[in-house]
Amino acid sequence: MFRFWLLLVTGITLFAVMLLSVTLFLGAREVAADFQAYRVAQTAYDRYEQVAHEAYRYFKARIERIATGQALESQEIAISQERLSESMTRLRQMAIMHADQDKSLYDELERVAGVTSFLEESQFRFDEIEHRLAMHQSDVAKKALSQLSLEEIDGKFQPLMDGSIHRQHLKALEAQSSLEDLMARFKWFSVVAGLIAAMISLVGGVLLSHRLQVSIGGLMAGTRAIANGHLDTRIQNQRRDEFGILAANFNQMATTLELQRDALHDRQNELEVRVFERTEELQTLNKDLRRMDEERRRFLADVSHELRTPITVIRGEAEIALRAEAQDPAPYQFTLRRIVELSVQLGAYVSDLLLRARAEEPARESDLHPVDIIHLADVIVQDLKILGREQALEVRLSKPHGPLWVMGDAIRLREALFILGDNACRYSYPQGIVTIHLEVTPGWISIDVMDEGIGIPIDEATLIFERSFRGTLARQRSPDGLGLGLTMVKSILEIHGGRIELITMAAQGTTFRVHLPMGEDAAS
Repeated sequence: MFRFWLLLVTGITLFAVMLLSVTLFLGAREVAADFQAYRVAQTAYDRYEQVAHEAYRYFKARIERIATGQALESQEIAISQERLSESMTRLRQMAIMHADQDKSLYDELERVAGVTSFLEESQFRFDEIEHRLAMHQSDVAKKALSQLSLEEIDGKFQPLMDGSIHRQHLKALEAQSSLEDLMARFKWFSVVAGLIAAMISLVGGVLLSHRLQVSIGGLMAGTRAIANGHLDTRIQNQRRDEFGILAANFNQMATTLELQRDALHDRQNELEVRVFERTEELQTLNKDLRRMDEERRRFLADVSHELRTPITVIRGEAEIALRAEAQDPAPYQFTLRRIVELSVQLGAYVSDLLLRARAEEPARESDLHPVDIIHLADVIVQDLKILGREQALEVRLSKPHGPLWVMGDAIRLREALFILGDNACRYSYPQGIVTIHLEVTPGWISIDVMDEGIGIPIDEATLIFERSFRGTLARQRSPDGLGLGLTMVKSILEIHGGRIELITMAAQGTTFRVHLPMGEDAAS
């Protein structure tokens, strides 16, 4: 039943639309015809206007030349004649094109042919008059010119052009008036057609709305219940039309959704358990990755710090050698030996870092050898003297007689002591004193590295051995530091069984005291 009403309303609406479409199509054809007529008339009007304008310019130029008695053709006349020819060509092409489309416009071709013939004859008459001037027949030429101007141009050409222009103007006005009348009729037709379509739509809408309201109420209530999550809802509809079929399909869909929801809940619970397990695994892996990344960054920082020290000394030795004025090769040989020695040390640093990957890694047993701290201190003092020359620092060494032995890695111990001496030189005031003092206590060797520099504030004394920490005064004096030196010194000493402590007085310099266990040779 509902399908019948739907087909009825659709058929009435389709008939109204078809009728309106046919009417609009026929009206559009009339509009197009009137507009084409208006456009043709307006174009012809413009072409005649242009031809008349160019023709009068040409006539004026020829008459002025004949009146002045010139015998040669001027450039202005040639240009005017060319523009007149182009205007006539466009007028002729327009007349031919529109005559092919509308056979009633053949009389326009005759008028265009008359204008063309007159222009060709007038050009011949002008040439003849100029020829008589050249033959010194000025009286005859002037009489012929007067006749051409009055009888031909004013008497024939001007009425011919005025009539053509006026005729095309009337055609354009007539087409415009017809087009305006047609548009006015279309306006009223559109209003009437709109009202009819609105009435048809209103009637059809009321009928369909009534039928839908009776049949679709139960479907809407069931849909809202399903949307709110009540999948056990079923629609009671005993009708045998389309809505009855739709209600049965809706009930079947609700049953399927209910089964799928139960299955989805089971899968969701299972998925939550798996997600929880995987989350714990990912958190563990994330912690491992962060730890590995931190170790990588610390390793790279330690590498850059350890490599910077010998490179700095090598550069200092080379700069001193370049500034020396003596010709004696002995100082240069000494400098080269120092550079070779530091290069070997640098290579050892690189090999050591590549093999162990971290400074905190416990030293291998094969790396531990008896090391003479006295000799090591002498070498470091020589390096520090080179570093201190730029600030005119005095580097002193206070040591007991004879060797002092410890078991350890000479390269690492030298790096640790050099870092302390390098810091003392870097943060000392110009012309200050840096002192390295060695003394022996029962079972231990103590090494004091003292400077007269900027000092360390008391409140920062407990933080200086933390990685990447730099005191306020240190950052002001040397902004480019990384805060890794003292951390590396502490690490190196700890893997050798030693320790380091700070003895400081703010603004009066800094003293670091290193304690290393004595080796068997020294103890004996």
